Amino acid sequence: MRPRTIALVLSLSIAIVTAVPLNAISDHSGPFKSFLIPSFDDAPKKADLAFEAFNAVSSQPSYLIEFDLTPAGLNRNERLRMERNGEFEAFADTRHAVVSAQHQRFQSLLTDNMNVDYAVRHEFFDLINGLSIEFQDVSQNRIQQLLEQIRAVPGVVKVSPLISVSQPKTIVHDTGFDILAATPQLSTAHEQTGVLKAREELNLTGKGIKIGIIGPGCKVQYGYDFVEPSTAEEAGGFDCVGHGTHVAGIIAGSSTKSNFFGVAPEATLGTYRVFPCSGTAKDDVIIAALERAYRDGMEIVNLSLGGGSAWADTPLSKAAGYLAHLGVIVVAAIGNDGELGIDEVSSPSINENVISVASYEGSGFLANYFEVKGAPDVRIDYMDVPPVFQTGIPLVLMVPEHDPTGCQPYPDSADSSNPIAGKVALLKRGDCAFTSKQGETLLEQLEATPDKSITIVYSEKKGVFANELANQISTFSSWGLGPELELKPDVAGPGGYIYSTVPVRKGSFSTMSGTSMATPYVAGCAALMLQADTSIGPAAVMQRMQLYSKPRLYKDTSVPDSTARQGAGMVHAYDAIQGRAAAMPTHLALNDTDHTLASYTLTLTNLYASAEVFKISHVPAMSTLGYTPLGQPADAIVYSNSAAALVLDPPNSTVRLEAGESRSVTFRFTPPQDLDLASHWIYSGYVRMEPTLDTSRPAMQVPYAGMLGSYGTVDIMDLQEGFPILLSSTPDGKLMPIMDNNSLEPPTFTMAGTDLVSILFKISNPARSLHILVLDNRTQKVAGIVPVDADNIGRTDAVKTKFFGVQWNGKILKPRTDTIETVPDGDYSIVVLAPKPFSKGIGVRGETHESWMSPTIRIKREQPQVAR
Repeated sequence: MRPRTIALVLSLSIAIVTAVPLNAISDHSGPFKSFLIPSFDDAPKKADLAFEAFNAVSSQPSYLIEFDLTPAGLNRNERLRMERNGEFEAFADTRHAVVSAQHQRFQSLLTDNMNVDYAVRHEFFDLINGLSIEFQDVSQNRIQQLLEQIRAVPGVVKVSPLISVSQPKTIVHDTGFDILAATPQLSTAHEQTGVLKAREELNLTGKGIKIGIIGPGCKVQYGYDFVEPSTAEEAGGFDCVGHGTHVAGIIAGSSTKSNFFGVAPEATLGTYRVFPCSGTAKDDVIIAALERAYRDGMEIVNLSLGGGSAWADTPLSKAAGYLAHLGVIVVAAIGNDGELGIDEVSSPSINENVISVASYEGSGFLANYFEVKGAPDVRIDYMDVPPVFQTGIPLVLMVPEHDPTGCQPYPDSADSSNPIAGKVALLKRGDCAFTSKQGETLLEQLEATPDKSITIVYSEKKGVFANELANQISTFSSWGLGPELELKPDVAGPGGYIYSTVPVRKGSFSTMSGTSMATPYVAGCAALMLQADTSIGPAAVMQRMQLYSKPRLYKDTSVPDSTARQGAGMVHAYDAIQGRAAAMPTHLALNDTDHTLASYTLTLTNLYASAEVFKISHVPAMSTLGYTPLGQPADAIVYSNSAAALVLDPPNSTVRLEAGESRSVTFRFTPPQDLDLASHWIYSGYVRMEPTLDTSRPAMQVPYAGMLGSYGTVDIMDLQEGFPILLSSTPDGKLMPIMDNNSLEPPTFTMAGTDLVSILFKISNPARSLHILVLDNRTQKVAGIVPVDADNIGRTDAVKTKFFGVQWNGKILKPRTDTIETVPDGDYSIVVLAPKPFSKGIGVRGETHESWMSPTIRIKREQPQVAR
């Protein structure tokens, strides 16, 4: 022990904070783009940054083109049969040749007819039929013209801009630990999830099962490095940050010396590196990794990546879903955006064939700590990050009037009688109980001393701390539901404070938190299930996992947390393997009150060797409010124990099934009666089916979720704070917002170079599509449609300040003739229509939409000089 006296600004739990410049912009290529820009109060600064974003994404524009021929991938069972007969390679080559011929015809068209320079980034044959290209030295205006031509090519079904996927947002708590006898190990999680029981009683270790890991990379037996292909012969690639090795250890780590074992320690791993040491990965690289994993014969694919609200129609989501359709189990993280509220299911986790995984907190963690001199029972954990603590600094009590989270600036040293410069700030991590207790403990010690000063003593060793949030859903775990109220996540696994491997150069072991950790845990459980029964496919694995998962309670209550957070609950490998009863469907998406069915039916099947009587009961979960009164996602989620009621029809709570027998059970839901119908509460719970003749048989439960009220009344476009913002170019090439200043002269655009019409949107709730029309102000009639792909737009987030951007170059689509034309010079307005959720379309009787119209804009192109 070494005594140190340190000045602290008291504000609950400990974190060392360094100011970070807000200058990172996520690039999404294309004529329409969504990107992250910092939040500023003044619109001109927002516009300047938006202009930089547009320029950044225009410098190397890249797109994924999908074609109409069926992808060449084969179903897993058919592939295995052909491999046994030595027929697969030749058959696959033939199918690839057909798809490749379509690619070649398209590339010839680009070169010969369109006369454009481009590079092919990746070709896709098995999971989607398409290729990704990057235009070279082509202006933005020219690119829009090319995209219009490409969309008209026979056989082209979709053109999508490549999307940048961020590095996994894993929390690294510490690295390089010495193993302590009481170190919280995966073995604790293995007991809770039935993994240990499956290993000890069923001898299941994942042996013979091939698992592919797509992410930052890790050197293992199989794989490929898509970041540095020159080193691709070293399977898996170099793990810069430790994330890939940590994920691999959770799945298949094995060390007798350290008494460390992953979920499936004898599984065979293949890792596919798609992320550089820093920065993002384009979605086409991830799709290429999915195809490589398929060709390498991986039976399970782990995707510890993704973030942000998404739809299932993105190329990445479709590729992952098709891989599952071919018989490969695909497991993906729901995301680590829990602080952003509802509707944050990421791609490819949103796909219905992909197992979407949320995170639970672990039981404990290993951490640095300090003690208070004279109070040996007081131990406070902290993160060991620079700067290194120095000795001889007094610990004084200072209670700032500012936000204790540190989100608002503290006073400058020169302006404060009690400056904090050179002192350590204790910042509030959240509303978790342990932070309050630690803060209160320190406050009590400080108040007990005459001079409000105590001495703290730092331990030379790590200590083991109980996690007071153990078995609760992690605060970082993203919220469902899906954009059309699909029930996501599907299941959850241990993901908070997970102890696993990292490269030796980083200390061999580390504790990390994230849905990135929960996802490989679930993938490992899938390997045990597949080893136990090699005939089951992805659908059966997901169904069994959901039926036999164990819901966890909301903190300090006896009521389960919302299914919009935990799905079916904590995965339980042993019960999923040994359970011989089934219920279909394995989850119920009730939609909103307008679309909830009058009744629902579950079909129960008894596959045990003897009869069973199932007791059917209703387990309500917490209801949650995640919307503001304006129908926009709220920053904070409100909980209520007011729940729906379930009524069986007929009202018989037991069902007897003989061995092999199936029977249907019908019931109806009554939404919560004491919650505001207009506030969009999400209610949820479980239909539980418990064996009563043989109580050693595990119970099943089917999760459900629905929305009280009409989803069609939520806002799609955020029309607050002047949004959408129409932008125009200044003489120096910057974008400035166009304000309605009652000027007689509207803003003028030449439609040349960068002088295009640009619009920034905030999307409050996921939008199936935006219809962007051009209104001729002279005739007051719609001239045509702006030909951009504005479909399947996820939420843009107030916290991240991400906007959806559109640029228009003066071209319109004439719907009646399906032709592209250039509007003549004149005055126009942009009209945007946003269909409400579940809408059948614009113009359909009884369907509603939102609308916005821009100020008048004038198009006046520069006239060419005539030679005299």
